[in-house]
Amino acid sequence: MTDQLLTIDVHNEQGAVTLVLSGELDMASAGTLRACLETLDQGARRVVLDLSGVTFIDSSGLGLLARTRERFGPELRELTLRAPSKAVRAVLAISGLDQVIPVVEGGIDRLQTEPS
Repeated sequence: MTDQLLTIDVHNEQGAVTLVLSGELDMASAGTLRACLETLDQGARRVVLDLSGVTFIDSSGLGLLARTRERFGPELRELTLRAPSKAVRAVLAISGLDQVIPVVEGGIDRLQTEPS
């Protein structure tokens, strides 16, 4: 999926669906990510958002991440954020979202060794 400000590439990796995001996750582009998340196969129990290419995130993006985690909980789906840039990691920390949604630095193989 592509938005003027956000590109999303979807990959199936070792039992997880990984969305690789590039660009800005803000009020103008959050709807694109929301639509993509809503179309994911319900059988995908692990969803990884690779944030390494996200250059900016605002409260709209943070709100979408929080709502997605809340929605996934009753569905017994796991949401993980992977490799956020330094700037995005700072915003996640300030908001406290990094305490609610697991954040990993490495690749998909690192996720498999993380405790649930």
